[in-house]
Amino acid sequence: MSEAAGQHLPVMVAEVLRLMKPRPGQILADLTLGCGMHGSQLLKAITPGGLLLGMDRDPAMLAIAERELSKIPAGRFLLVNDTFGNLRHVLEKAGYQAVDGILADLGISSAQLDSAERGMSYRKDGLLDCRMNTTQGEPVWKDLETLSVDDLAGILFRYGEETQARRIAEAIARERVKEPIRTTGQLTRLLESVVVPGPRRGLHGARRTYLALRAWKNSEPQQLEQMLGCIPGCLKRGGIVAVISYHSLEDAPTKAAMKRWKDEGRCRLLTNSAIKASDAEIASNPRARSARLRAAMRI
Repeated sequence: MSEAAGQHLPVMVAEVLRLMKPRPGQILADLTLGCGMHGSQLLKAITPGGLLLGMDRDPAMLAIAERELSKIPAGRFLLVNDTFGNLRHVLEKAGYQAVDGILADLGISSAQLDSAERGMSYRKDGLLDCRMNTTQGEPVWKDLETLSVDDLAGILFRYGEETQARRIAEAIARERVKEPIRTTGQLTRLLESVVVPGPRRGLHGARRTYLALRAWKNSEPQQLEQMLGCIPGCLKRGGIVAVISYHSLEDAPTKAAMKRWKDEGRCRLLTNSAIKASDAEIASNPRARSARLRAAMRI
């Protein structure tokens, strides 16, 4: 996976640094460390004397990030294999009540998305896995063998906002009787044959189904809810949280949580509306097109 990692481009790095204002001696938490690209920039800014707490549920990503962070002279970091929903527990176990800043880049890493063996994308043919941590649970292809049409349609609609969820679920149920659907290639070809093209050209018909399966398999909405629920209490006064989301199921709850923190008098919003990537960044990194950055300060 190391070759894929080299292709990963972090989103809105300059904007994140401008909002978070990292400085030497601070303790920061990167809740979705990934390949360590955002984290390395934060670590540089808080060195000397600072500490970066890097979390990721994927042990393979932590291994890549450790190599990246180790390049920074005198940089101090602590890596934890856990989900961002367990932020409070991780902080307490590490001996901290609160930190100076928190970053959560909710997007999936290119190293994961572009890896055929992870089975997370319609662009690569491999076993249909979709797990962030492949040492836990069963791959999605096993779930597709037993999920009822009702349950599968519900997953596709709830986790991917797929309006053709019932049509897709019924097609999967018919296909699996003839042959088990075990690879992304099989699923993608099936989706291409049944999904009616929408008005937005350029978006693959399989996109929402893969999004839904990944989000459901990894309990992403539930983890996000847990994380957003504990963030104000995990920040020191004056501490800043920045969240990058990539679709409405991530951005809507983030926006609502920050508004709630403001109404409760716990935080001040640093972004009245979401910040989007510049045209220049999108040109060099098309995946930045859907990114939305929001930030708030603990008061």
